[in-house]
Amino acid sequence: MALTEITPLVVQNYLTGLQKGMKAISVHQHYRCLRAFFGWCEETGLLTHAPTNGITVRCPKTLPRVPEDDTIGRLLAACDDTFEGRRNRALVSLLADSGLRISEALRLRIEDINFSAGTLVVRGGKGLRTG
Repeated sequence: MALTEITPLVVQNYLTGLQKGMKAISVHQHYRCLRAFFGWCEETGLLTHAPTNGITVRCPKTLPRVPEDDTIGRLLAACDDTFEGRRNRALVSLLADSGLRISEALRLRIEDINFSAGTLVVRGGKGLRTG
């Protein structure tokens, strides 16, 4: 099939076919690649109109898996009464109660925590680079 023969219907049929055997996030990745490629074709003059114009594919939002309360309880019970055990208990509690990622929690500094207000400032969250 020639590049100029690809229509929005051809693209939609292709993406629909992918949905039968792939997860939605993988289909969305194919869509993003096609959109970038056909956008480039349009910019360089290979096509007058990108066949992906007007097509939208929504990627479903998924929530991360959260450990059950009994799992958290077992983790807390495994922390002994040493300095390291209390530190680990505090870290497990922070992660379980706040939803922070491990990397975000490990970047916390004492000045990021306001004990009187019960708040903390998260720096360099997902997508941000530090250093």
